[in-house]
Amino acid sequence: RRVHGTDTATTMPFFNFRRGSSTTAAGAAGPAESVEAMRKRAKHRLIGAVVLVLIGVIGFPLLFDTQPRPVAVDIPIEIPGKNTVKPLVMPAPAAAPAPR
Repeated sequence: RRVHGTDTATTMPFFNFRRGSSTTAAGAAGPAESVEAMRKRAKHRLIGAVVLVLIGVIGFPLLFDTQPRPVAVDIPIEIPGKNTVKPLVMPAPAAAPAPR
């Protein structure tokens, strides 16, 4: 098969694995092997798709989480009653030194 005057096997060797080999033996075992190979490839593709979906479902929310996680603060805060504590006494302001 030629496309634009070049052989597709030489221009895109990556896609050659999808085509069956031209040297396969013809017979009763040939079609059964190809069906099994197709089932195996389909199973691998399905597993790969499931893995990618799971990575997306779990990974995207973790990656794009905009709210910070709340930190649990269990510090007890005790505010004493107004009548049980002595009032604070402010120290007298220090006298300013005399100018020279």
